[in-house]
Amino acid sequence: MESKPVVQVSFLDFTLFKDSPEFFATYKFMNTKNHKIYSDKMSLYVVDLTQIENATEEDKLQGIDYWAKLFKATTWEEIKMLASNNIFLTEAAETVYQLSAEDRIRLQCEAREDFYNQQRYL
Repeated sequence: MESKPVVQVSFLDFTLFKDSPEFFATYKFMNTKNHKIYSDKMSLYVVDLTQIENATEEDKLQGIDYWAKLFKATTWEEIKMLASNNIFLTEAAETVYQLSAEDRIRLQCEAREDFYNQQRYL
C-alpha cells in the first residue's frame, strides 16, 4: 500500500535562522551522519511572514506570497482585496470572517451575562 505524503505548513512572524533569512523553505528529515533523507513523504514547509519581499518568482507563481500577505493583513478591506482574485483565498477569508464573528457573538453573550450577574448582585 502506498502511503500519502505528510506535510506541515508553518507561517512564522519571525525569521527562523537569522544568518540565512528566506521567505519560503522546505525541510526534510535527514540522517545527520550520512545526510540521507529519511523519507520524501514527510516535509516541513516554513513561510516567514517578515520576508515577503524576498519571495522568489517560483514562490509568486505558487501564490505563496499572497497567502503570506493574507496572514499579514490587518483590515477586512485588505483581506477582501487580496482574496478577490483567488477562489481559495476567498474561501479562507470567508472562513476567518465567520470564525471571528462567532467569537464576537460569544464575547457579546458573555458580556451580557456578566452584566446581568452584576445587576443581580447589586
